[in-house]
Amino acid sequence: MTTSNTEFWNRVEALSAVHPLHSHRYFDYLLGERGDLAAVKVFSEQFYLFCVTFHRCLGAMVSNTSDEDIIAMIADNLYDEMGRGSLRRSHLEILKRFSRSIGYTEDDIRKVKPLECTQELNDQILGICKADFYLGIGAAGLGAEFAGEKFFQRVYDSFRQKPFLKDADVTVYKIHAEDDTRHRQVMNDCLAKHLWNEEARERMLFGVEYSMTLFHNFWEGVGAASGFFKAEPKPVPELPSTAPAEMRAA
Repeated sequence: MTTSNTEFWNRVEALSAVHPLHSHRYFDYLLGERGDLAAVKVFSEQFYLFCVTFHRCLGAMVSNTSDEDIIAMIADNLYDEMGRGSLRRSHLEILKRFSRSIGYTEDDIRKVKPLECTQELNDQILGICKADFYLGIGAAGLGAEFAGEKFFQRVYDSFRQKPFLKDADVTVYKIHAEDDTRHRQVMNDCLAKHLWNEEARERMLFGVEYSMTLFHNFWEGVGAASGFFKAEPKPVPELPSTAPAEMRAA
C-alpha cells in the first residue's frame, strides 16, 4: 500500500521504466536481426489499430471526471492527437505516413484487421477507461502515455538503422516520441497538483499494472504472429468495483 503522494509518484516512475509497452522480449526480435519487413508490417498494422482506440480512451476518461483542470488537460491531449484542428496532421495520419512509405495504399490500411491480441487489448483498455476515472488514468495515462516516449524513441532509433527501411518515413516515430514527452509532463504537472487519497492512489496504480499486463499480452500475440516465439500471455486481473465519484483527500 502507498502511504504518501511522494511514494505514489515514485512507484509510477518505477513501473513506467519497465513497462512492457517499451520493455518486452518482442522488441529483441523486432528491433534485432529477425525483424524483417514482414514483421515490421505486422507491428505497424497492429499498433496503428491500438492508436485508433487510444483516442476513445481519452474521451472515456473525460466523461468520468468533473475536475475542470483534468478535463482541460485530457482535452488538450486529445486535440493534439487529432491534429489540433486538422486531421491531416493527426497522430493517426502521421502513423499512416510510415505505412505508405513501405508500400501500403489507403485501401490497404483500411482493410487491416486486428489480431486476437489486438482486439483484446483494445476492448480491455477501453473497458477500464470507461469503468472510472482513477482506473482509466492509471491504465491509459500513467501507464501507456507515460511509457510512450521510450517506446517511440526506441522504435525510431532501431528502424532508421534497418537497411530495408532506408527510404521509409521513420521520422513519424520521432515526432510521436517528442509529443509524448510533452504529454507526459503536462499530465504529470496536472495530476501532481492534487492530493489523492489512499484509495485513489491504489486504483491508479492498479490501472498502471493492469496496462502492463495488457501490453505484455499484446506483444506476446504480435510476436507469435510474426513467428518470433510461442505466445505466453498472463492472466488479466479482474477490475475492482466501481469507485465513488470523489476520492481526493480533504
